[in-house]
Amino acid sequence: MIKKITLTIIILLFISGCNVIQNSQEDITTNRDFKIGTQGIEVNFLDNMPPSKIFEEDSFELGLELNNKGAYDSKDVYISRWYHFSSDFFEIEKGDNEIKKFPLRGKSALYPNGEKKSFIWNLENKKFPEDERSPQELFSVDVCYDYETFFSGDICVDPYYNQVIDELKIEGSCITKDITSSGQGAPIAVTKVETKPSITNEKIKLTFYITIENKKDGQLVGDSEKCSSEVGEVTVEEIQFSDFYLYSGINCKNFKKENGVTINNIIDLKDKKYTLVCNVALDKTKSAYPTPLSIKLKYNYKIPVQSKKVKLVKVNDNSQSK
Repeated sequence: MIKKITLTIIILLFISGCNVIQNSQEDITTNRDFKIGTQGIEVNFLDNMPPSKIFEEDSFELGLELNNKGAYDSKDVYISRWYHFSSDFFEIEKGDNEIKKFPLRGKSALYPNGEKKSFIWNLENKKFPEDERSPQELFSVDVCYDYETFFSGDICVDPYYNQVIDELKIEGSCITKDITSSGQGAPIAVTKVETKPSITNEKIKLTFYITIENKKDGQLVGDSEKCSSEVGEVTVEEIQFSDFYLYSGINCKNFKKENGVTINNIIDLKDKKYTLVCNVALDKTKSAYPTPLSIKLKYNYKIPVQSKKVKLVKVNDNSQSK
């Protein structure tokens, strides 16, 4: 009897220990900060899709895997029609070479590595060109998606900026300094925020210099569905700190202009890097204090063209064994 009770206690202790370890691991995953780095959606060809060699009148497949390695969900991911290849020699299964649209979730506790989706297209070689012994063919596709970036960092509101008044620096106060970041889990990143205060008798005017960069090789396009040409536009959807918001206390002076007219909330990032200048005036306080600044950006992003070159091998072509 005593042996049975002892065994039962040991088993209960073992199960309890396993639950503690499991809960600890779940907490680590749940609390993990995914909003770091500069990754977004990545695209790779599936193995041997297409193969390196294609024989006359042969059937084969094109395959892509898309993985959202960024920190945000994309509601509208688009894969364009395949192009560059000759429709005289190759035929994609009827109805298969259409634009594909689908959502793809970013990294989270549910998808710690981001959601993945794969697509396969069936092709057939109809004939080979007669004027070349071993020609090559290129298969290309575009991938575009909507995405966002969210930045948050503490700034300092210091009524005695650049003044040596140590007795007014109380515990819990702060000093003005630049905020730098390597990324927020997206290809477009807020990499630096500089705060420059100017002080009057009753007011503090804060000027923010917000540096935004395209950290990857992709392009900013106007329409993700059509994977249209580069426009370099990013929408500044939100700037907020304390009780101040964009156009409600916070004003930015260098948004994009077209024909001399300012386009509100839009910045031009064609040169891969841009500094937005914003300012706000607030009442002077008795001491410095920290407060969070948040910035939200939205945009359509086009991944560099995905291409694969294959060799076309005629049945009677001895070079296929080389």
